[in-house]
Amino acid sequence: MRHLCLMLIVTVLLATAGTASAQQIKYGKWEITTKVNMVGMPMDMPPMTHTQCLTKEDLTPRTEQPRANCTTDYSVDGNTVHFTTKCDTPEGKLEGKGMAIYEGETMKGSLTMVMHGEHEMEMTHDYEGHYLGPCDE
Repeated sequence: MRHLCLMLIVTVLLATAGTASAQQIKYGKWEITTKVNMVGMPMDMPPMTHTQCLTKEDLTPRTEQPRANCTTDYSVDGNTVHFTTKCDTPEGKLEGKGMAIYEGETMKGSLTMVMHGEHEMEMTHDYEGHYLGPCDE
């Protein structure tokens, strides 16, 4: 009887753990709104909204940087993605560190970037997103 109870408990725990980890981050098409704040700017920039396909290989929310050559590294811890990014632009080098937390069909996160160039500038990107469905083929 004792072994039966122990096996039942282990089975339930394994089934629950597998389900929880499989549902941490929902892959697919997301609508992401980004609010950019730049230190020293007299007025706020308007929020920008775009759609992005998030996959196992690409889980970081991003804003498109025109004329930028960017690389991003990330790690996943449960429902949280930590990432760093580096970009080369005509205006200078950008380096950033951020995170995104996924909860079901919603996401919140932020990225702090520093531009190194003639004048160093810091900007923060605050993200909010929601799941739309499967990615377009």
